[in-house]
Amino acid sequence: MLENCAESQTAEQAMDVAELHNWIEAWYHHSVLVGYIQPMYVLDNFTAHRLENYFCWGLTPCECADVMFGNLH
Repeated sequence: MLENCAESQTAEQAMDVAELHNWIEAWYHHSVLVGYIQPMYVLDNFTAHRLENYFCWGLTPCECADVMFGNLH
């Protein structure tokens, strides 16, 4: 039984990592499209951590790009 739980958690973590990867890819493409960043943008650890938090908080990639790079009013 314990083995099945561990396998289930590993599969769930792999799915979360894949979802995060796809989400960051969508964030990157949107950010380039609207001109916030230029292609070949290098993601540093601090920004990667921010992106992971925004993903966990439920922001869309577009919302995240606006929060990170948009003009403040």
